[in-house]
Amino acid sequence: MKFGLTSVCEALGLSPWRVSQWVTRGVFQTASIRPGEHRQISIDDAMRVALIARLVDSGVDAKISGVLVGKGLYAFKDDEAFFVAWRGELDCGELKFRTPDVWYSEIIRGRDLMKFLNNQGLDVAFIVNLSNLENQVKRALGVSDR
Repeated sequence: MKFGLTSVCEALGLSPWRVSQWVTRGVFQTASIRPGEHRQISIDDAMRVALIARLVDSGVDAKISGVLVGKGLYAFKDDEAFFVAWRGELDCGELKFRTPDVWYSEIIRGRDLMKFLNNQGLDVAFIVNLSNLENQVKRALGVSDR
């Protein structure tokens, strides 16, 4: 199912101009269109733009938000899924390093979220429940789960 970008923005309470600027600047990427055509986006795209807006409204730079969310969103069949954007120490096994102002993102199972947040090297994190986000986006767009 596809929706017009303007109608998605209105349903989600986002400025169409703001989102169009994200498209122009490569923050939010959608399928290419021909000149004069209206941009059509999927539920997955609508979730990505809603998540980018939440990150930007929380203080994460728009370009960084687009990169973090651009990796794709997914859920787990056996647990809640949480999108976590974070800064802090990156642990690569025996190697740990900290790069100031670098953001990372992961999708984490609900049962693993507290363990992740208790990481001593974590400085700041933004957490979004992807199931709740999906329900909010679908409700705003009038889509049922049937």
